[in-house]
Amino acid sequence: MRIERLVPDARRPGSTRVVVDGHPAWTIPAEMVRALDLRVGGMIGAETLARLEAGADDEAAFRSGVRHLERRGHAAAELARKLERKGHPEAAVAAAITRLLEMHLLDDAAFARAFVAARAGRGRSPVRIRQDL
Repeated sequence: MRIERLVPDARRPGSTRVVVDGHPAWTIPAEMVRALDLRVGGMIGAETLARLEAGADDEAAFRSGVRHLERRGHAAAELARKLERKGHPEAAVAAAITRLLEMHLLDDAAFARAFVAARAGRGRSPVRIRQDL
């Protein structure tokens, strides 16, 4: 398998599409292109193929997590459950959660504060809020 093109993904900043046989085969984080030393015209061996597959899974789980967070805040465990239910591999979910935490897009403490404030504003008791959390 030979790489035909490496194209920055306009819809996903920080991501690169790896084109093989005229079709985008994987969308991976841009830093992975450098880490794997991918080049146009380069061959993809078995080890690189496995890493590309894992990187694409990680990227898909990350993007799905971002979409969930765009709608509303989530706790890390809640978001991980949602991503796993969507069919993302466990390792990809763990990588996505770690990346979201590192980017400060996911914050359990901030989620808990917002959750408590919203529920208290609706008249929920502290005991009920604690149970819900």
